[in-house]
Amino acid sequence: MPHSVFTKLTQVVVAKDLQAPLPPALDSGMTLDEASELMESVSVPNPDDWFPVKQDEVVIGMIDWSILIDNMHVEHSILGIESETDDAEIPPDVERMRVSQIMWKIPTERLIAANTPAFEVAQLLCHRGDPFWVLDGNEIVGTLEYQGLFKMPFSICLFALVLELEERALQWIDREALASWQCLSENRQKLACKTFLKRYRSRPSKPAKRPIGFQLDLASSPDDQAASLLSQVTSDRRARDLLGNTMFIDRLEIIRRRGLIKGMTKDRIKRVSGKAERLRNQCAHASYSQIFIERERLWDLVEDIHLLMREIVETGRLDEDLPLDEQRVYI
Repeated sequence: MPHSVFTKLTQVVVAKDLQAPLPPALDSGMTLDEASELMESVSVPNPDDWFPVKQDEVVIGMIDWSILIDNMHVEHSILGIESETDDAEIPPDVERMRVSQIMWKIPTERLIAANTPAFEVAQLLCHRGDPFWVLDGNEIVGTLEYQGLFKMPFSICLFALVLELEERALQWIDREALASWQCLSENRQKLACKTFLKRYRSRPSKPAKRPIGFQLDLASSPDDQAASLLSQVTSDRRARDLLGNTMFIDRLEIIRRRGLIKGMTKDRIKRVSGKAERLRNQCAHASYSQIFIERERLWDLVEDIHLLMREIVETGRLDEDLPLDEQRVYI
């Protein structure tokens, strides 16, 4: 199987497309109280919030609220400071702790090049946690956290993954379309017929394209038209026209019910199909940067969808083209 669209897109999207901008930086020579004042002006104290530390405009480390507060308590206890107002009474020659003394140095293994493909970025964030620091040349320009995978660039990659799965599934069930159509329950068949009618019913103001071969009484009710369609599905060609109007989950359910995939159990196919459908809907409707799948599950799902696609391609012989007279034709 050639590389998926997802794999190709995640070579184009890079770390810099997914990064978050650096928070306001602290100067390494600041006292802890000065650092606290600056940090409070930016955000409400939160143990998980961190800030970069700069020296001569170069990022040399990081500090978070929990480290700052712990060290402030120690310093205040030593100096006998019980409140913020006491600080003004400390003689100016008393040595104060500086940000550079309590900051974390950024580990080299947490640096990532700005042009690192998103395919690699996603695996790092899923398996090694965050944050990573984005290095553009010799300058740290941003950070990478798991939430960055749900910005538009990577969400589009995930959406492409499930759309390709859906397309591959449709190609597979088209191979033996009538047998595939007959795997659906009557209710799902009727739903596909009604979808077909909504898409292809002629309108006086805008005639719709319709597949050749179906005879419809456009004056009859939608239910009668759907029943008429069902009665005319007696060949692969006619079944193929209606399979194109099935839902995402229908196409994968047909594959599962026919039992032709040997590399995955039916139960696993059902689980992966359900997760892929939810991912598809979440990518299409999620709010900006909303995390809609847990870190521990994301990359496993990406691999499971790729496995299912590979099984579909190999089992369905999708490297072969349908004969021209068996392809859908619209007029």
